[in-house]
Amino acid sequence: MPERVIGNICKEMSENMRVCSFCKQEQQEVLTKEHVFPNFLYKKYPDYKFGFNGGTGKHTFSMDQVKDVCKNCNNVILSNLDNYVKQLCDKYFGKFIFNEPVEFQYDYHLLLRWILKVSYNAARAYKTPYHEFERYLPYIMGQQDKPQPFTLLLGNVMKTSEYNGELFTPNIFAASYLFPLNGERGPDLFRMVYIRSYAFIVMGWTEDVNVFERQRQLDNYIKQFGASVIDEQKNFYLFNPSQSKFDYLAYRSLQTKIDPRRRITKDELNYFTSKHNKLREIPYIE
Repeated sequence: MPERVIGNICKEMSENMRVCSFCKQEQQEVLTKEHVFPNFLYKKYPDYKFGFNGGTGKHTFSMDQVKDVCKNCNNVILSNLDNYVKQLCDKYFGKFIFNEPVEFQYDYHLLLRWILKVSYNAARAYKTPYHEFERYLPYIMGQQDKPQPFTLLLGNVMKTSEYNGELFTPNIFAASYLFPLNGERGPDLFRMVYIRSYAFIVMGWTEDVNVFERQRQLDNYIKQFGASVIDEQKNFYLFNPSQSKFDYLAYRSLQTKIDPRRRITKDELNYFTSKHNKLREIPYIE
């Protein structure tokens, strides 16, 4: 058989035998597209398509996606998690938190599984390391009742900022990797997902990190940002803006300081505002 024919057959077999990033099963069918954030959020907030892709180092105006999920995982298992969060969106995320605390009711495991799912999607879409998610996949898929040991979910308020007499509400949803404080060792899994005023932080450690080091890292993060642990044994959490030290503009400026590629140029701003006139320049705070 000619080499070219053999090469085409091998290529076709390779394309047909693809592995789903969630169930890890080989698939005969073409893998489907999975949005980093569910489509209902983009439909509700179309201007939130604007963002920065750390993997490419470019600003984009699109719905970030991965194309490595089988139909069953995408349309059944993961879709059920999205449906749950859509209820939270309708009830809570549509309004900003200003001065009054908000009592947030939740199903702990559905919420944490969704936060991990979005974080895993974002890591693959933005081409950042994602090996730490491998041990959480059975839990995300609902095959385990509880996450890996030494995993915590925290909550915090992304506070509205005031700058030169103008208010800047956190008109954004995003998933990001968190850097350890002061260059120290941080949790093996350290991710944040925030939807407008609501920030969710996942901290996860491997078994080799002792309880005193875990507590020290947790205490340091809480002290710096004012977050607190969301209790697995309860079904409500108080998002309290007076407790938070998490300012929208300050956080965006910190991100830009860490990665200067985030600073948008005038030409880029003009280009993206031509696509959506609600976009406006976010000031950078030194």
